[in-house]
Amino acid sequence: MFNIIKMNLYRLFRQKAFYIIPISTAIMCCLMVYLIWLTPRMENLATDSGFQITVGPDGSNGIESLLITEEFKLTEFIDEIFGSGMLMIFISIAAAIITNAEQKNGFIKNVAGQISSRGMLTVAKLPGMLLECILVLAAAVFSCALAGRLLFSSFTLGSLSALAGALAVQLMLAFGFCSLILMICTLAGNAASGIITGIALSAGIMPLVYTLINKVLWTYLHVPESFDITRCFLSTHLMSISTVSDTKTLTLGFVVGAVYLVACSAGAFVIITRKDIV
Repeated sequence: MFNIIKMNLYRLFRQKAFYIIPISTAIMCCLMVYLIWLTPRMENLATDSGFQITVGPDGSNGIESLLITEEFKLTEFIDEIFGSGMLMIFISIAAAIITNAEQKNGFIKNVAGQISSRGMLTVAKLPGMLLECILVLAAAVFSCALAGRLLFSSFTLGSLSALAGALAVQLMLAFGFCSLILMICTLAGNAASGIITGIALSAGIMPLVYTLINKVLWTYLHVPESFDITRCFLSTHLMSISTVSDTKTLTLGFVVGAVYLVACSAGAFVIITRKDIV
């Protein structure tokens, strides 16, 4: 088992996608910070009839009026990143690529004939996925902090302890999400299914499906209306966990992520054990 994990990590470190995905995450986060910085300035330019440089009574000129006066709070912006679902797309792409990285040239077939349990082929991918999740989250936080510090004159970090707690739960949820993508890609045999799943879950249409399921449960199965099935899904917690979440919400999110991790990893283990490998 250790040798398979070591082999997967060795191959992973030599894949361009392993580095491109965190870099793409950082670029996208910087772009979002820049757009927030730019929006009020574009609005001011659109309303101004002209551009004038004047000298103030203190000797300052009009150019200084263009300096950034808004406040950028890192924790608040990271919450926006979580809620946008953008990280889910990058994580699903990474998980799908890692899952299907060895489908070429009969590599899977050759390795499967040399181990006692083929299910280890899927479980051995989890450490690489965990590492990729850490890199994606780290890239998002540090790129937002750097861009905010450079663009905004008033920059604050916010509560670092709250940020650390939210990141820990988000990491567990992302890891569980990777195991879900792992199971789907193992079942479908291609990376596209995992990527499409990530896009669909982050598109914001799933709450409509969850509402319909709740309606069916309450109306036809007489389930108490206090039961809300949305609390059982990864996408709900991935897009709602933030630095202002209370301890109960964080604990529930962590438990949901852990349950998905175990259940989906076991599902992928069973699927590849019973599936013909080509």
